[in-house]
Amino acid sequence: YSTIKTVITKSGINPRDIAGVSISALYGGSGIPVDKNYDPIRPCLIWADRRATNECRWLRENIGEDELYRITANVIDPYYGYTKILWIRNNEPVNWAKIHRLETPNAYVIRKLTGMESIDHSSAGNIGGIYNLAKRNWSTELMEELDISRGFFPEKIHNSEEIVGETTSELSNKTGLATGTPICAGGIDAPVSALAGGAILDGDLSSMLGTSMCNGIINTKNRISPKMINYP
Repeated sequence: YSTIKTVITKSGINPRDIAGVSISALYGGSGIPVDKNYDPIRPCLIWADRRATNECRWLRENIGEDELYRITANVIDPYYGYTKILWIRNNEPVNWAKIHRLETPNAYVIRKLTGMESIDHSSAGNIGGIYNLAKRNWSTELMEELDISRGFFPEKIHNSEEIVGETTSELSNKTGLATGTPICAGGIDAPVSALAGGAILDGDLSSMLGTSMCNGIINTKNRISPKMINYP
């Protein structure tokens, strides 16, 4: 909250002139497990955490890479959030029993600002094995096979530009944002970075450099590859 307030203060912008806010964050991996009070249960297992090797082995032996790729357009790899979700289930049963929701980092911030739950398509798609890319929706079939509760995630998946909610009066005092400022669903860092860099047309390339380097291509013609991470 203090960072938002500092940025607004230093910029000299009138908070009433801010048309809206969009939240971008790192890809959330497992998501932030929260309990019924929305308090974090454990730290998020982020994209770089590759501990779910046994889970990937189980997936190949019991579900099959072809089946997962057919539905999700993504392969089996510890990068994907659903493998880390399975790791928590298999290795931290006490924490698992407490989980009410699995919130992506940007959704966690959005809920803090608006009180509304959310998830966007780029975040849902990047979880991997529970998102049907062609249907742009959750794969209830795979959720059942993997025993990952549908209730861990919001019913609606938002487009990044959709307004999830507005800042509350309580949060306005803490952040400096005007009460009622629209907050959009946003997305994970790579596609939002591509947008900021002007990569918006089919075939446009973008590179994002930070903790790691991510190269991406805009694809509007349903060309997918098992060598790529595919998400909307």
